Amino acid sequence: MKKLKNIDILFLIILILIIINHKFNIKIINNNDKPAILNLNQSILFEIFELIILICLIIYCIIYFEYVNGFIFFVAYIQHILQLVNCYRYENQKKKLSTILIYSILLLYNIILNKKIFLFIWLFAIIIHLISYYKKTKFMEIICLFDYIN
Repeated sequence: MKKLKNIDILFLIILILIIINHKFNIKIINNNDKPAILNLNQSILFEIFELIILICLIIYCIIYFEYVNGFIFFVAYIQHILQLVNCYRYENQKKKLSTILIYSILLLYNIILNKKIFLFIWLFAIIIHLISYYKKTKFMEIICLFDYIN
């Protein structure tokens, strides 16, 4: 197992503190009053694609000891599973800004360590959340896993 570098520890502490704050800025929306940017079919495809990519990224991070990026990929994966199981989405401007801050810190971390593959991933994530923020709506429709299992 590869030892954590001081910069990894620093960024993990910063990210954990922001995630704690992030959890207090949450407003759960489980209604469909405001349409999402993606329609339901697009949302389903995007969610499936995103979960598959997150699993691959988590495995990659485990294999190559990418602790900081892997930690956030794991947190994001768990959050998406919870949204699918509990049938909700977040629609809170403070939460979106908090998410953008987390991804911006990850962008800075990966710039410092010259990890180019992760730069593109976090830039893409920032863009999605910025679009949602400026449109003042959720990016995807609410997807309820149990609607498709039964």
